[in-house]
Amino acid sequence: AGGVLPGSGMVPFAMPHASGHQDFIDVPQDVKGSVIGKQGKTIKGIMWQTGAKLFFPDNGNTLTLRGTYDAVHQARHQVEEVMMTTRARQQQYAQKQATMGSSQPLPSLAPHERSQILADLELDLAGLAN
Repeated sequence: AGGVLPGSGMVPFAMPHASGHQDFIDVPQDVKGSVIGKQGKTIKGIMWQTGAKLFFPDNGNTLTLRGTYDAVHQARHQVEEVMMTTRARQQQYAQKQATMGSSQPLPSLAPHERSQILADLELDLAGLAN
């Protein structure tokens, strides 16, 4: 059938389909959960807003989009926006973790310094109790 890769069942490019138009997006595993959303909320919202049908056949990472040309185009844009936002959040988190990890460790205390700090705390606590 036209642009189908032999034995794969996958179409390598957007093309007319029985339900109008069909397209594919490779969704990396680390952003797939964001595209689907909690209990499917994100993907269902995109389908509701655009009128396109979106699904991952065989639980793979290739998202299939079907519908009218405009619906598929709008759905593709929204999915790509979710993926870009997720990637940006992941990068911010990684940068924050790298910054936190590079902070100077607290200096070790000598045993007599620990004893003095604990004694001072006990005095402070005893003063609060009175």
